[in-house]
Amino acid sequence: MINLNEYITDQIIGTNSVQVPCETWEQMKVKALQTKNDYFYYLEEWYNVSTCPLEVPSTVITTSSNCYSEITDLWAEYQSFLVDFDIIWETFWTSLSCTGEFNVAICDAYRRAMVDLKCFVKRMMTLFDGDFQL
Repeated sequence: MINLNEYITDQIIGTNSVQVPCETWEQMKVKALQTKNDYFYYLEEWYNVSTCPLEVPSTVITTSSNCYSEITDLWAEYQSFLVDFDIIWETFWTSLSCTGEFNVAICDAYRRAMVDLKCFVKRMMTLFDGDFQL
C-alpha cells in the first residue's frame, strides 16, 4: 500500500518536490496499483457485509429494506463506472512511464475519475450506513 511519506521521500509531493524521473513513476505505478486493488477489494467487502445476512441480520440490508433497490442500483452503476475508471487509471499511469506521453487531458480525466469515485463512495456511505445526508 502506498504511504504519502513515500511520495514525499521520492520528492514527488511536498515543499522539496522536483521533476521526477520516469523510472520513479514506474515504481510508483506498481505501488499505486496495489493500493487501488486493496481499496476496491475492501469496498466490495464492505458492500457484501452491508448487504448480505451474517450473524446480526438486523444490521444488514435485505430485499425487504426500504432502500434495497437504491443500493443495488447504485452498486450496478458503480460496477459500470469501474470499467471506465480502470481505463482512465491505466492511461494516466502509463502516460507517466518512460515511454508514455503525458498531457493535461489525461490528467484532467484522471482527476475527474477520482472525484467521481469519491462521490460514489459517499453515496454508498449514505445508503449503506446512513453516514451523510445527500
